[in-house]
Amino acid sequence: MRNLSPNLKSLSASIAASAKFVSVATPTVVAAALLTSWFAFSQVEQVLVLSTKSAAAKADYAMTRSATINKVPLTAVGYEDARRIVSQGNPSVVVNLNKDKNALTVSVTDAALMPEWLYLISTMQAYQPGLMWNAEKICLKKCEGGEAAYAELKAFTQQVAIQ
Repeated sequence: MRNLSPNLKSLSASIAASAKFVSVATPTVVAAALLTSWFAFSQVEQVLVLSTKSAAAKADYAMTRSATINKVPLTAVGYEDARRIVSQGNPSVVVNLNKDKNALTVSVTDAALMPEWLYLISTMQAYQPGLMWNAEKICLKKCEGGEAAYAELKAFTQQVAIQ
């Protein structure tokens, strides 16, 4: 560097200083980048662990709760009201209470009236909202009482209780 002009000496010194800065700064920047990446990874890992624990806690809580379905049968008065209303709308179908007054019997003696019988059976679900009807007995053709079609229908309401 002895034979260099003052401008070149200044430039040479500036480059040498930059090289020292780069050689010191590069490992520092890499270390800072690694440290930042590790910190970000640990934060993401912590969030994942906490969300997994939260989901597990929710599942455990849900497992401790149980649902019970209570079926409440229709009362004798309810069956009588249903019989009266349904038989008024379908005069060709015989609608009665069973012996125990805990179900409706729906029947026709003439096979030609089976479409009306089937219509009444299929529309019972719409009789009263919240009331569900089950056909406990169904007979088609030669039934015990001489009917062409017979069904015994029981109704209930359903309540779900979560404990």
